Amino acid sequence: MRVGWWQQREADGLAIQDSYEVPEIHPSQVRVGDIIGTLGSINSRYTVKMISDPRTTPRRWTFFGRDDKGLQHTNTFGEDELVRRFAKAS
Repeated sequence: MRVGWWQQREADGLAIQDSYEVPEIHPSQVRVGDIIGTLGSINSRYTVKMISDPRTTPRRWTFFGRDDKGLQHTNTFGEDELVRRFAKAS
């Protein structure tokens, strides 16, 4: 049985979900400002700063962003993959 837990972020006081509780969404639903991560690692959370739209088939989305430490991240997701969204842009 998987049991999730809440982690309190000290920077902005928002409650962040554990990877067991985070919604998995299609890449087309991600927006600039969302905090996302890959399905493979909870440590790869980052805020999306820019998104490249798919132009070919099969469709692929590339997300560019920064994490809380200021490191830059780039991830590409295909039509059949899911993205973890830790927080939705306001």
